[in-house]
Amino acid sequence: MSLSTLPYDSQLDTDHWKKLELTSSDPCRTDIVDADSPERVLYKAKTKERGPKPITTYTDASGNIIAALEWHLRLSDKLSVRDGPKQNVSKWLKSKRSIKGRSKGSSFTDKDGREYTWRNSEAGSGIYLSADESDSSPIAMFIPRKGRFGDPNAQEGTILLSKRAAPLGICDEIVLSALLLEKARRFSGRQSTFSSGGVATAFGIGVLFTGPFTTY
Repeated sequence: MSLSTLPYDSQLDTDHWKKLELTSSDPCRTDIVDADSPERVLYKAKTKERGPKPITTYTDASGNIIAALEWHLRLSDKLSVRDGPKQNVSKWLKSKRSIKGRSKGSSFTDKDGREYTWRNSEAGSGIYLSADESDSSPIAMFIPRKGRFGDPNAQEGTILLSKRAAPLGICDEIVLSALLLEKARRFSGRQSTFSSGGVATAFGIGVLFTGPFTTY
């Protein structure tokens, strides 16, 4: 088994996990709603394209700004998280690689210095987040959009949060990192599929998903 994969597709019970749904195929212009109460908007991603650089703002249910992303065509996008400094996205969402250069996932660190890493599922249907010291117990899962653009039966992206996510205080970080990885996958300008070791030119971070890439 590759270090960048986890074999949970067939055995992970997510029936009691909290399910969040994206309302749009565009991860930079979407609401994230509670699947059990779709009228309840938990997060928003809005993008303003005025000026030379588009700005995507991520807010929570109360309208508090979690992060702001400044798009760059040729250089790395710039991210500021809460009141933090503006920096390359790859400084916050770091690509992890083995000595041989193989992708080991993308990680972020919480306010207490704990590191969490997104890795591919073994079947390539999504990605799982786990604490590096406990890979056997996923904290969250992201399943990208299923179906081609324009398909009325397509399913938008889904974020699943285990019962561990809220006590750890990283729900905002989970949603933000999932949306950033989906932006990298969707907007990197590559061909119809990605390998787990690919590189997203938008961020300079490792692309995790395999599967269809739908432009819009």
